[in-house]
Amino acid sequence: MIRNKKLVIFYFFIRIAMLLLLIASVLGIFINSDSADISRSIFVAFQSVVLILLSFGPSFVEKKLKLQIPDFMESIFLFFIIAALLFGEVAEFFVRFTWWDDLLHTTSGFLIAITGFSIINSAIKNPKSVISISPIFVSLFIFCFSISIEVIWELFEYTIDSLFSTSNMLRTVDSISQIPYQGLTAIKDTMHDLILTVFSALFISIIGFFDAKNDYKIFNKWIISK
Repeated sequence: MIRNKKLVIFYFFIRIAMLLLLIASVLGIFINSDSADISRSIFVAFQSVVLILLSFGPSFVEKKLKLQIPDFMESIFLFFIIAALLFGEVAEFFVRFTWWDDLLHTTSGFLIAITGFSIINSAIKNPKSVISISPIFVSLFIFCFSISIEVIWELFEYTIDSLFSTSNMLRTVDSISQIPYQGLTAIKDTMHDLILTVFSALFISIIGFFDAKNDYKIFNKWIISK
């Protein structure tokens, strides 16, 4: 597969930047004496490793599963993981800007829904397939697929918060005062994330219904194919 040169260069600079950040954070673990600073350095080092690994994800998937990921979709995925891990976690945008988490969950909802559309579209266009899939089923699959992925992610956040006392992925503790929320406020972030995903998935599902029914080819730039 011939990869977009601009995308390859972008990947290269991102990996170099993350490698430098990883080295700096590892040095910080040994240099810092304050426990909070050491914990922060460990967290940044972990996020740097995750981002480096994720940067190899699309090419790995394409080679192993023999899929074709559009450059447009791959670019959005790359910007998304940078926004979530580098800016959201490392630069603490999740704490500084209350709308940052909403933006990412809405974007992820769109990305997951379109991935679901790609899966069902591949099944429809498969020449060996003998199953006729109705547009309403396409729409229902997209919606259910998106919600399922979001639920799995929330379970992951719950698991991390349960295993690590300093983790606050579910936002059940005030990031500034460190005081635990009470009542419905404690689950507000989780429910907010689920609601955003529902609306994102519903939006793409409706478009997917009309696309499958009339073959508008709306998602041509987005579809992951064999």
